Amino acid sequence: MDETITSELNSILAHYNLGDLVWYERDVRGTVNTSFAIETVKDGQRKKYFLRRYKSAVRPQELLFEHSIISHLKSHQFEIVAGVIPTRDGETFVHRKSQEEPDGVYYAIFDFLPGEDRYTWIKASCTDSEIVSSAEVLATFHKILFGFTPQGSRAEPEIMELLPIIEGRINQCLDIHKEDAFMDYFRQKAPVYKENLRKTLDALKSGLSPACARLIIHCDFHPGNLKFQGGKAVGLFELDWSKLDYRLFDVALALYYFFVCWAAEPDGVLRLGDLRLFLESYQRTLAGGEGLH
Repeated sequence: MDETITSELNSILAHYNLGDLVWYERDVRGTVNTSFAIETVKDGQRKKYFLRRYKSAVRPQELLFEHSIISHLKSHQFEIVAGVIPTRDGETFVHRKSQEEPDGVYYAIFDFLPGEDRYTWIKASCTDSEIVSSAEVLATFHKILFGFTPQGSRAEPEIMELLPIIEGRINQCLDIHKEDAFMDYFRQKAPVYKENLRKTLDALKSGLSPACARLIIHCDFHPGNLKFQGGKAVGLFELDWSKLDYRLFDVALALYYFFVCWAAEPDGVLRLGDLRLFLESYQRTLAGGEGLH
């Protein structure tokens, strides 16, 4: 084990009552946060956990937001999310400063979810039973969180405010005087990006109504953020993207992630048969109950 990483992980474990670190493995799939599967030994028993080092820009209010959502889901028997492990002081996260990060970095430790990482966020080819189960998970997630007020707050604006901000960021990037293959491609495609943003915003302005439900959404629901076993979704993670927004946005984003084609010829085409199966399963899960429909 790398001594620097081992020292870092041990410094975090010192805030917990989880025993001694005996093994770790970095999660190479993450692109925003840095995470590790770890194993500790306590009283002769070996146990596995998931340790996350959050991106440097995250703030305590966002962690409280995420962790209170997890606690609410767990309290309603939504067991496929990983519970947050409390520190010795009863907190849900640890703040650690270092020479590299003088302002400090936040860490949290979670239960380790069972199941198999079968997919990433692209080129997913879920089976019918996995599609049905995933839709049931999303519907149940929405149903439990409908009307819930979490602690803290999420820094990212809602989608109607976020789209104009993205266009502004595109303009800022276009002002960067840098010549390389990426910037050449970006300048070439920037008009397309901006036009798509405008079309999307116009469609949302005309299509959304006061009746559209707003609630805590996952905001990154795709096969790569689910674990599967025996054709069922048995684990859901990456709730640090969650925020208060339109339920419609969460469902639409899930449909895109799950069912858009990535192959060259049908690139961008939606697999409508699978999409229908997902939506029917989602609606069936919500039918007959109180609250969200």
